[in-house]
Amino acid sequence: MWKAVSTFILLVLIGLTQYVPSLQGNSFNEYAPEYAKKVKDAITPAHPTVRTFALRLAREFPGNYNIGQVCAIWYYLKKNWRYVNDPRGIEYFAPANESIDAKLSGDCDDFAILMASLIEAIGGSSRIILAFGPQGGHAYCEVCVGQNPQQVQAIINNIAKIHPNYRILDSLKTFLSGKGYSFSYHRGPDGYWLNLDWSAEHPGGPFFPATWGIVVYPDGRWGKM
Repeated sequence: MWKAVSTFILLVLIGLTQYVPSLQGNSFNEYAPEYAKKVKDAITPAHPTVRTFALRLAREFPGNYNIGQVCAIWYYLKKNWRYVNDPRGIEYFAPANESIDAKLSGDCDDFAILMASLIEAIGGSSRIILAFGPQGGHAYCEVCVGQNPQQVQAIINNIAKIHPNYRILDSLKTFLSGKGYSFSYHRGPDGYWLNLDWSAEHPGGPFFPATWGIVVYPDGRWGKM
């Protein structure tokens, strides 16, 4: 369905990273369709609790959907999220509204699901990656930031103008100018996708070191990476 043109950038993650212990080995491949459906069902942008919460965070950057709203949401979730494991022996994907009711608590896939739901609730396009690598399994959200490098560049310039605290690293501009390759992204026929992993220090931070995984869209589409 969808195939990444670029490979994962194998970098060491900064800060505390939590992984999905049950997404391992053959079980990951065997249960991928089931996990994809559960993720899709948990993304609830139209739920009143989710929509209201998204508006409260996005209002810092009023107007049409913009990357400032996405960054405001990401920074707030990252600052206030508290990691709590799933029930023993169960891979539980909490609906976004449930994570809000739980005062922003859960594991990595719960964070990704909530982030994706909030982006969708304000008019953006998101997706979730369920990844597997030497360190185990992990889940994170990505947001579509454009169809070409010029659109992505414009988005980064807007972030810098809106508020310096929501500036993505200058390494992105270096990448877009063709002088480097340090910005974590996935590129495919449906655009450029910015990494919004909660374990990173900024939007577009390093990817989880993965060897394979699946991508899940809010409409239920999914495929292998």
